[in-house]
Amino acid sequence: MENKPKEKIKKSKPKMFSTKMLNIFACLAIALIFWVFNALSHDYSTVVKYPVRLIIDADKYISSGSLNKDVSVAVSGYGWSILAHSFGIQNQPILLSANDLSLQKIATEATLLPQLRSILPDIKILNIIEDTISFDIDHRESKRVFLTLDKSKISLPQGAKIDGLVQIIPAFIICNGARKNINNLPDTISFSLPNTFIEKNYNEEVEINYRPSREITLAYNTVKVKFAIAKK
Repeated sequence: MENKPKEKIKKSKPKMFSTKMLNIFACLAIALIFWVFNALSHDYSTVVKYPVRLIIDADKYISSGSLNKDVSVAVSGYGWSILAHSFGIQNQPILLSANDLSLQKIATEATLLPQLRSILPDIKILNIIEDTISFDIDHRESKRVFLTLDKSKISLPQGAKIDGLVQIIPAFIICNGARKNINNLPDTISFSLPNTFIEKNYNEEVEINYRPSREITLAYNTVKVKFAIAKK
């Protein structure tokens, strides 16, 4: 009889985590939880960030920057309360209403400290780190900038001329923006026609490509231009 090769006996691998090891990890986890609970049951002092939001009347004021700021507040109190505010939990922003430009630069101690103490009764406010916070706001204004057609760039057929006045309807554009930018605008600007060679009476809508800065917007940028061509 032929001898059959002996089958290899597979040895069972030991389990990576035995019951004993699981018990050890469970004990460590429980110990850690108790340590955290115990640690947070004491008073602590730290610095937390607190949000501040400025509310403006968009019809009267315009902002060139963010209306949301954070202030650093030195506090002391119960561990759980400190933890909640450190991670932004329960942190409703302080709302400031801008009725005038007095809130461009805010003295934090005088303006924010009373509010912080009223909305954080479970924490002692030691002080606010920043002396001031600033918002870039200005009065919203509009200005009429009158238009003139640059005739020097118009080419006419030989022996022709522009007969009479050039009508521009409306005769101005309206620019909107912050007062500091509006005050720098000129009273009048000139523009050119998209087609410089004119053979007959002109009656077209023309786009005014005027954008002094991205902070300034135009109420409209199209006007009608009318004029007649006649022989000299």
